[in-house]
Amino acid sequence: MLFKMIKKKGMIEITSAHFMGEGHQRMCYSHPDQDDVCIKVLKPRRSALRQQNQELQQLKKLPKGYGKNGLIVPFLGIEETTQGPGYLFPVVKNNDGSRALNLSEYLQSPSCDFKSLAQQFDALKRFLLAHCIIFRDVNASNILCPVDAEGAVRIVVIDGLGDRVGLPLSLLDSVPFLARRKIFRRWDKFMNPILKCSTELSREMRTS
Repeated sequence: MLFKMIKKKGMIEITSAHFMGEGHQRMCYSHPDQDDVCIKVLKPRRSALRQQNQELQQLKKLPKGYGKNGLIVPFLGIEETTQGPGYLFPVVKNNDGSRALNLSEYLQSPSCDFKSLAQQFDALKRFLLAHCIIFRDVNASNILCPVDAEGAVRIVVIDGLGDRVGLPLSLLDSVPFLARRKIFRRWDKFMNPILKCSTELSREMRTS
């Protein structure tokens, strides 16, 4: 493990009542005692553990307090649950407590602020490059767009960090030049389908 297990009195009991959703490698549950925290539990397959470790490896590169910038959801730690080790993250919501739209939904929203969105994507790209953060599958469904108290929308990456390849090839990602080159390639692959679906965002990205 790249992060120590947080020791609590007893393990967290997770039932079907706490189910929130699932991805290819993990199940997501609401925390029984903290409604602003979600627990991600690995599916019983080797690739899930490999992907989780790759994500944690990227998170270890980030500076302390990185979650305050709102670009990447902060990792809160690991607790033992009745479903196995649980990886804790805050639940990303709008300021009023309602569900935050994902990027695909927000782009279709009549209130979409394309100029602000373009500026935030530029900030995300610079942040990833500055810290050599490799992303595997940061797609539109892995980015949420919560609304703050002033009505402004920000983007938050909630999943998809890490590399597609395993060791030893991923050791090359520790070389800044090689890591940044990979980030540039994947950034274009990530942004191209989004820009094709939104001429307004494409226009703002060209002028930002």
